[in-house]
Amino acid sequence: MIQKELDVIKKAIINEVEGNEFYKMAAAQAKTLESKEAFMQLAQEEEMHIKWLKELYEKIEKGQQDAYEFAFEKFEEFRDENSPGIFKKGEKALDTSSLSVAVYGIGIEMERSSVEFYQKMASETTIPKLKALCEKLAFWERVHMNEFKEQYDLMMGDWWNAQEFAPF
Repeated sequence: MIQKELDVIKKAIINEVEGNEFYKMAAAQAKTLESKEAFMQLAQEEEMHIKWLKELYEKIEKGQQDAYEFAFEKFEEFRDENSPGIFKKGEKALDTSSLSVAVYGIGIEMERSSVEFYQKMASETTIPKLKALCEKLAFWERVHMNEFKEQYDLMMGDWWNAQEFAPF
């Protein structure tokens, strides 16, 4: 049982590292300071997830009694249940419409994959505190996914116009 939990946590850490690196790459390509800061905020959230998951992994691996005790107030301080509204609607975040559409599209799929992973992890664990952590992470990743989806939908119009092709 414990080895299965450890394997799942390792996979979760890898997912979060990938997200962190992706958002840092997007920040480096950002056109505006606001967009750069928004992508860096997402990268920082992924870093916090990595930290929590690594701490959990180490505690479980060492057989610590408090392995599944989480200070959930730390989670709530870091991110409340409302979207931070990190992107201005309809503004191109990166240098080109094509790059913006590509980054948002990849972001949507990364976040969707993370939501599904954490939901599956939550449903399979028998440890209540780990289940609660996974549900919280799934919620946060869903917020990211929805923010990207909303922005992506708005950016598609700009992309079609930049291609000088309007499908209407």
